[in-house]
Amino acid sequence: TTPCKLAIGSDIIDDATVTIVCRKPRITYRNFAFASGSDAYVTGVDNRKYVVSGTINTGEGDNFGISKDAADAISEIIKADDGVVKIQVCKLSATNKVAFKMMLTNHTANHSCINGSTNIELSGEETSG
Repeated sequence: TTPCKLAIGSDIIDDATVTIVCRKPRITYRNFAFASGSDAYVTGVDNRKYVVSGTINTGEGDNFGISKDAADAISEIIKADDGVVKIQVCKLSATNKVAFKMMLTNHTANHSCINGSTNIELSGEETSG
């Protein structure tokens, strides 16, 4: 309940939303010959999945293209270490703490040259890397 922001590196995500799909077991059923019953067994567990979206303010553009700050911010996300993006929790008066890490599977970045904001949406699944 502590007021905080989400961040990727030094870039704070304004109006951030996080969607979390929890881990779930993969269940397989095996039917028995000449019977109406079956066995259910767990063959593994699907990883937790995340979708993070929001706006990164990267300075005003020049109405002709993306600013260097915006390009650097997007590049930092896309070229994350081994594809792993570290989503940090920024308390208003403390240091950043990594909340979770996700292996990036999909990303969208839309930049406005007029006001310099970049809307992002990142999807991925949990990782310890």
